[in-house]
Amino acid sequence: MKKFLLLWNNTFTSRHINYHFTQFGEIYDYLNKKLPDEVDLIDADMENLDLTNLTKKLLYNEYKSIAMYITTENLRNSIAVVEMVKAINKNTKIIAYGPLPVLIPEFFLKTEIDALFKDGDQEIAILNFFKYCDEKIEENQLSGITLIKNKKFQSTYKGEFIDINELGFSNLKLLPIEEYSKAKNKRRIIITISRGCPYKCPHCLVQIIEGQKDRRRNIESLKKYLIEIYSEYKYVKFFSPDFTLNQEYVIELCKVIKDNFPLLRWECTTRINFLDNENMLRLMSESGCTQITLGIESISKKDLEYIKKVQDINILKQTIERIQKYNIKVKGCIMIGIPGQTKKSLFETYDYLTKLNVDIRPTIYTPYQNLESHMDIEMIENYNRKLYNIEIGDLEYSDLLKLVFFPNSYKDILENNDKK
Repeated sequence: MKKFLLLWNNTFTSRHINYHFTQFGEIYDYLNKKLPDEVDLIDADMENLDLTNLTKKLLYNEYKSIAMYITTENLRNSIAVVEMVKAINKNTKIIAYGPLPVLIPEFFLKTEIDALFKDGDQEIAILNFFKYCDEKIEENQLSGITLIKNKKFQSTYKGEFIDINELGFSNLKLLPIEEYSKAKNKRRIIITISRGCPYKCPHCLVQIIEGQKDRRRNIESLKKYLIEIYSEYKYVKFFSPDFTLNQEYVIELCKVIKDNFPLLRWECTTRINFLDNENMLRLMSESGCTQITLGIESISKKDLEYIKKVQDINILKQTIERIQKYNIKVKGCIMIGIPGQTKKSLFETYDYLTKLNVDIRPTIYTPYQNLESHMDIEMIENYNRKLYNIEIGDLEYSDLLKLVFFPNSYKDILENNDKK
């Protein structure tokens, strides 16, 4: 019987498959190596386990401690599961990690959760909490978490960052990979390349969760993992806030892929200002890079000023064309609903990128920094990048959602409205 459980509860709205690998599979692998044969995992979201079926699993194995990944999309179901866990065994200790425990810790004082991730790397905070619940370490040895006792917070030491080369790799035999593939309609594996970002975008959670320093895996460890999965998986997303921030690293990785994994196809996400190296782009293409995702957000100077992003439209165009020169597809992430944004500026962004053959991926501007602990679950659930309800002039919410889910129809949607 396993002592501990890493749990991802059913999602109420959209699923972010990337995080099922990075915030779940990789963290599990780290914990399992530190506590061999003691940690279980259940991805109730991707396995479509309702509360009844999840309860059966929980009854089968009464865990000493459970770590739950909690975000806006699964908050409601997570609270229900917490209540069920405590009904089964009130001595089971629960730690919540993910964005919400960091953003609105006071909210969880109203729940039966015992601890919250606070800072540092999440896996080491969870590891120490598991050890604490197993009476292997004392309370004064805890770090990176906030304990909740008698509806009051009790602080621990500042969180620690792990050696990035100890970061886990998703065990594809234990995760419901086929369900991940169905959700995205592609057989793709996500691998964390780096953590941390030096940029302070007010709407982004990366720096809050991962810190400011760019920390990268050793390429040899990546090579070893790719060897393990290469026979079965040929499509990878390298997960990094700023993949090409370290261009020497990217060039070395490309050479390793080109020499050892000729059929591998991969994609990444990076910033516009780190793509001026033609030799790097050529090597990326030759090593199988098929797509680069850019955080473009908008081409409106006013929109960009609001989110504190500096971007020259001429450099943007040159960068997109430079990427496409090497037969790499460009995906552009844009934001709908930036405060003060107009239908005219929104139309111009869609139209400009469409004419440059950019694959547009819209999300709704979601100001996580405005979340407050007094909000109820329904209000918190609204903070969803696909469904957030925000006004753009007299654009109806239904049309806003159409712009998110059917971006190629932007002309029909926006031209039927006055572009003001």
